[in-house]
Amino acid sequence: MLIGVVLYLSEQDKEEKLSPPRLAAVQQNSFQRLSPETLAQLSAIEAKEQQMNETVWSPEILAQECSRTFETLWDSINAATNKLDVLAQFQLRELLLPKWKQSKLLAHGIELIEPAGPDGALGDAAWKDFVAQFQSQAWQLEQIEFRHNQFDTDSSKKAKQSHFYFSAHLVNTNIPERAAIEGNLLVDWGTKENDELLTPIKRIDATHLTVKTRKGNPPFRSILHEEIIPPENSNLIDPLIVYDLDQDGFPEILLVAKNLLYRRQSDGT
Repeated sequence: MLIGVVLYLSEQDKEEKLSPPRLAAVQQNSFQRLSPETLAQLSAIEAKEQQMNETVWSPEILAQECSRTFETLWDSINAATNKLDVLAQFQLRELLLPKWKQSKLLAHGIELIEPAGPDGALGDAAWKDFVAQFQSQAWQLEQIEFRHNQFDTDSSKKAKQSHFYFSAHLVNTNIPERAAIEGNLLVDWGTKENDELLTPIKRIDATHLTVKTRKGNPPFRSILHEEIIPPENSNLIDPLIVYDLDQDGFPEILLVAKNLLYRRQSDGT
């Protein structure tokens, strides 16, 4: 906070970008413009915030730090063309896999496969082979999601275990078949070394996941894909309203900010 106040005062002292030496001089001048009483008050506030971070907010800050391991993976997967390649490079010391029950047939040709307790464990090399096997069978990863729902520390207040909601959608256009993997992951955290940017994972327990599969073409098809440019001086196209204006049983889509109305035609387009 103290640094923020100084930077604010520095902004008032310059109208153009300053060189580093000049900026340092301006910041020093800004410090001198603060009275000793104000500096003492700001220092006390900063010390209080630091104390809160080290006590009250310490577990939350540690949880966020651990989350970055999966957030970094998630970002890399989203940016990749071959998402399974990125997933295969994710280092795992141990991945605990489930046994699977006999599949159940649900509506619309969907098969549900539920876990039946732990089975075997994969190390890093076996994990890469596991993903490569899916790739050789023409499976592709469409999307993935991690949601950090619970975080626990050990007796020394170090990261112990997290519960993540996990979801992955895969597609095989050769069969064709689609698969959705969903459930909770129990993540045991390792000890972060000084040179490590991300908290390492000791073990992932994936024995609580379920799998749903469906063979055949998707029951839905895309009939319209458009990129909407936001109005001038805005980053949003809100509000988006879906409402059956003419009461014909087919809702219309309104983009009010763009003054656009999308109406379904009689041929379904």
